[in-house]
Amino acid sequence: MAYLGFESGGTKLVVSLSYDGESIAASRKINRPHDNTAEQSLNTLLETALDLLKEHGLGRESIQAIGFGFGGSVNSDLNKPLFCLHEEGWSELGAADQIRCQFRGPVYWINDCEAAALAEASLLKHVSHIFYVTLGTGVGGAFVSNRRLFRTSAEGNSEVGHLLVDDDFYTPCPCGSSGCLEAVCSGPGLLRLAKRMFPEEGITAPEQVTTGYLAGHPQFQEVMEQYILYLAKGLASVMTLYDPEQIVLGGGLGQFVVEHFQPRLEDGIRDKCYLPFRKSVSIHAWTAEEQAVGMGAIIYAREQSGIIKLY
Repeated sequence: MAYLGFESGGTKLVVSLSYDGESIAASRKINRPHDNTAEQSLNTLLETALDLLKEHGLGRESIQAIGFGFGGSVNSDLNKPLFCLHEEGWSELGAADQIRCQFRGPVYWINDCEAAALAEASLLKHVSHIFYVTLGTGVGGAFVSNRRLFRTSAEGNSEVGHLLVDDDFYTPCPCGSSGCLEAVCSGPGLLRLAKRMFPEEGITAPEQVTTGYLAGHPQFQEVMEQYILYLAKGLASVMTLYDPEQIVLGGGLGQFVVEHFQPRLEDGIRDKCYLPFRKSVSIHAWTAEEQAVGMGAIIYAREQSGIIKLY
């Protein structure tokens, strides 16, 4: 028997294969064109999954369960995707039926940040309370307590990306509001922030900011200083609400932040969070890295299908 994990979000599509349901044996990553429709992304995932099974000598009937880490809102009660702020068409697609037509195993949908949080919790067994934040195309979050996802709604929780951190409301967010953490601390948000602060620089990609920072460019250093202030403000609210033992940052931008700004970010959070929780502030980079969403989606699928119990 084997398991599949699908990931659709941001700039990539990923299919992961697991034999034991606890580790990734193989995966395939495809860059998602920015103008992809939901149907195109789903077809790519299905074709890639079939190719991956063929390479490993597996038939469709060998798949016991499939977890789909979705880069958008999911209704966990109905087990279906709702919408993605960065890719239209998922709610009307009937994706679950199309996946079931290809494979024997059932498919279970989970937000990609929740999936990554489950993967981190499975690896950090000594940590009881984890708040996972991804910094990528968007900013998402999930809280895991004693390996159990904290949920109060079937349609999503811990929407850290839509905490208001920009008091001047300069920056519009894909959600329709302005001043959200996602609007200034996602990858596109970093680009927007840099263009707002230094429009004369002709900045066209967030990588220019991080590369310029490492090169010692004073204007890019100023942008990153402002970025960390916004991020600290948002994560201070996370500490005040949840008091996690660890805040885990995922995504390429999250890794960059931990590598270059960890002490400064922790100090910024301490300055702004509820006083009794300041001693608990602890920021870490993700452990599962790019396998996190696929691994967590598979863990979730196994739990939902009754193969394992997470708690």
